[in-house]
Amino acid sequence: MILRQKKFSYLIRKFWWDLLKHRKQYGDKPAMVVELKWNQDADTALTQIHEKKYPAGLEEYKDNMLLVGISYDRETRKHECRIEKAI
Repeated sequence: MILRQKKFSYLIRKFWWDLLKHRKQYGDKPAMVVELKWNQDADTALTQIHEKKYPAGLEEYKDNMLLVGISYDRETRKHECRIEKAI
């Protein structure tokens, strides 16, 4: 289990780095912070983004950043999405 967590953590960091690297190629497009939730609402995802200060590491994009909360209900198979501009 610990090995899987380490590998998963590495993959997330690599994805994050790749995302930021490619983001610089598209300077006119907004950066995005996305939080996904299962069986919770999209507002909960946005609240987590704010409470844990996820955008803090992307200060250089703060004037052009979107915060996205996406939820998926397994029972109804419906999704909900909330998007707001970072302040």
